[in-house]
Amino acid sequence: MLKIRKKNLSIIKSEDGAMFKVNDVIGKLRPVLEEYTIEKANAEQQITQKGTVPAGLCENCPNKNIVKVSKFGNNSQQLLSGLLSWMQTNDIRGLQSDGEVLAFKSTKKIVENIEGTIPLLSIGGTLEPSTEKVIYDYRISISRLKKKPFYRFLKAPFVGMYPCAHLDRENIKAAFPALVTVMDEYTTYQIRPRHVEQLWEEEEEKNKLELLCAECYERIEFLGCESGVRREGFIYRYSCPVRRILIEHLLEKNKIQYVTSEKESYRPIEATFYLPEFKVFLTDAYRDVEETIKALNPFCILTFGSKQDLIRYLGFSTNVIIFDENAKDQQFIIFDRDIRVEQSIEKIIQTIVQKLDEYSDKVRGKEHDRLIAAFQRIGQDLGFIVQSEIPMKGIRVDVIWLNREGKIDVAIEVETSAQWKKDVITTWESEPRLAVILAHYKTDKAVSDAIQYNLLEYMPHKLLLINYLIKKAYLIEKGCILKIYDLKSI
Repeated sequence: MLKIRKKNLSIIKSEDGAMFKVNDVIGKLRPVLEEYTIEKANAEQQITQKGTVPAGLCENCPNKNIVKVSKFGNNSQQLLSGLLSWMQTNDIRGLQSDGEVLAFKSTKKIVENIEGTIPLLSIGGTLEPSTEKVIYDYRISISRLKKKPFYRFLKAPFVGMYPCAHLDRENIKAAFPALVTVMDEYTTYQIRPRHVEQLWEEEEEKNKLELLCAECYERIEFLGCESGVRREGFIYRYSCPVRRILIEHLLEKNKIQYVTSEKESYRPIEATFYLPEFKVFLTDAYRDVEETIKALNPFCILTFGSKQDLIRYLGFSTNVIIFDENAKDQQFIIFDRDIRVEQSIEKIIQTIVQKLDEYSDKVRGKEHDRLIAAFQRIGQDLGFIVQSEIPMKGIRVDVIWLNREGKIDVAIEVETSAQWKKDVITTWESEPRLAVILAHYKTDKAVSDAIQYNLLEYMPHKLLLINYLIKKAYLIEKGCILKIYDLKSI
């Protein structure tokens, strides 16, 4: 985790001494995030369509392990086919070369006029009857195979032969060979060595003789690691830490000071940074961030996701900015802890009846969608955190308004018919201070139905029942009508 001493960072001041606001943070970081969105889209387009990674990403990736790719040139397919036939004829397994000696195993007692040896651990087993094949070890000087057409494959040291995932028994002999030099695994992923002698040892490299299909053969020179990109159907998927690499690059480009997260055993792939200038904790991690947030006590958390992700950050008593990189319009979802939330139920209702028609008329689309959008805007005006279609206890509520602590103050259901009684249960399950149910009755029958609905007598919260067709709203508590409102029409 980030190793920064805990202190009070809740107040930020700019150079002229004025206090920073959440919008000031957005203003400072907007260029970084906007350029990040463009660069990420370009990188993803190249990866998903071509299966190759932009060079800048690979060079800065903590998972990069491919050092060099050497191809064997013309006629290599035919020569490789000869090597594979030789291996198949002699039942050769685990072929390796150090450039001078060829090592392998085989069930054949003699290969190339050389008799194999039986490993000491296997000798005892050969004295008893067995149906298992005897495996012989071989170490042959490569010079003995100088006249073989595939000799040039054996001259370069390699630790093994590895087919790509797209080759099988039918097409293996049509593969393209490539000598791929990779870093040793511990060097690639580990920040600190596991053993003291690794402090002075040179970084280890090893060659792998890879057998590739035509597609992988074309792409191998444009990849930084062996597992970052994989083909799925007609497109490519990637596991590269694209966000982390791009954000780090753009912070440096914009000369924004940052501290990156560090874990003792390996290099993290999450985009997790602390920006001391703005007291911002920037992260895309979904797990194990609670302790870090408490230790840093940042002025603001900046994370990636959608509006639905806001709830999980409300318990930290700090400002939150969610950057929705997939949104076409509103990319920044803001939780400003200093904005006042309306506490008065009466004022909440007054705002609803005054603004519902006005706001819904400004939205295009079906009536249900327009009313949902209007309720969302009203909730925002009143300082609430607005969420839509939130699943709770196996049900979904159209709109909920959350207070600063993340608790539901208002739960809203919109019906385009006169069927509203099921919505009583739906909103009740969310445990709000106020439930709002909008239905469509041609008469004032809604209020008489409500009075006769015995379940309302036991409802612990107040209910605002809106009959949208006749523009009336009824505040109900314990089965009794407390007040009737007229919806303001524009």
